[in-house]
Amino acid sequence: MKVDLTWRSEDDLNQLKLQAADAIARWIQFLPEPSMVLKSEFNFTFTGQNQAALVKPDDPVVITATCVLRPANRLSRLRIKATSDARWSIVVRYARDGIEQSRFATLFPGETSFPMDVPGK
Repeated sequence: MKVDLTWRSEDDLNQLKLQAADAIARWIQFLPEPSMVLKSEFNFTFTGQNQAALVKPDDPVVITATCVLRPANRLSRLRIKATSDARWSIVVRYARDGIEQSRFATLFPGETSFPMDVPGK
């Protein structure tokens, strides 16, 4: 979307972040191997495409959601699934120790990402 965020109130921006959090809860599934419950917390920021800084008022705006997982010791691999009712494609980028991996996945509804090996496994 192209939108000038400078005129939006903090409440408006927080509402957009809440809507994104709701969409993530409905549209994204974590598929750990072996199977277990993972607790995920997302941080939301407004960025340009490919996480570029927003410079001009008419720059395309993306809500970027970053999730940091603190997996259990027995986790060996992780996949991400876009649920079949997702309304948009989901771009999955993995990072290890803050370093983004070169391989990423664009998931359409119903698709599952390639597995990411957990370090030390």
